[in-house]
Amino acid sequence: MKLVASMLAGTLVTTSGCSWIFMNKPPASADAQLDVDCTESRTAPVVDTVFAALYVIGMASTLATGGSSSSGGTMTTSTPTTGIIISGLITVGIFGASAYSGYSWAARCRRMHGAHDDYEEGLLDRTMDPAPGTRGHQCRKGRGCDVGLECAQGRCLELQH
Repeated sequence: MKLVASMLAGTLVTTSGCSWIFMNKPPASADAQLDVDCTESRTAPVVDTVFAALYVIGMASTLATGGSSSSGGTMTTSTPTTGIIISGLITVGIFGASAYSGYSWAARCRRMHGAHDDYEEGLLDRTMDPAPGTRGHQCRKGRGCDVGLECAQGRCLELQH
């Protein structure tokens, strides 16, 4: 039991989740006029993915050998296979979740930087967007459009009689 506890403690100490530590997370939403400070690079999530894959390979190897190894021509078996697998699963979960977060943050950051670049180049002009509920504005079926307009194909359009 002490061996399993020490393996779990070692796993928690050595797993960091590079994306969670080294990336600047973008805000949930931002106006295109603002240049947000966030990380576009996918390096940290790739590192997390590599470590998760290495742990999966290690666990598969442990399961394939049944926790046995050869030492000087004699086969020895070890019983902490369960502890190794549990600590490996925890580690894979941490690195996997960190990688998922990192890929999501990098994608959102790239979209935000792209919108800001479009705004800076004059390609995005918020004054051109129709006012809510008016002809051409985005809507949902049955709501969001002014009187005399209906929501069709996600836009407020004039009623056809």
